[in-house]
Amino acid sequence: MTVAIGQTYKDLDPRMEGRTMRVTAINHSTSKALLEIVSNPSDVEGLLRDETPGTRNYQPKDRVGKTTKIAIERLEDGKHFARVETPPVVSGPQG
Repeated sequence: MTVAIGQTYKDLDPRMEGRTMRVTAINHSTSKALLEIVSNPSDVEGLLRDETPGTRNYQPKDRVGKTTKIAIERLEDGKHFARVETPPVVSGPQG
């Protein structure tokens, strides 16, 4: 599988279930891809939408629109990330 700009990947780590990212740039000299986060993990998204007041030690951060670098090899191997044919439609709070 070849990684290309515009492709969307979902994170296969169970702790990051629901997180998707879109490839925005590829640096072949470092073998890294720059990805924009399209959707937060499901648990974080739930906390972001929870308007119940209370004491919470953890303040979730909306990472939609932020970028991250991932080795191209990790995107291609199919163990860590899977390509998504149709990117998710995201609505709600975005930073």
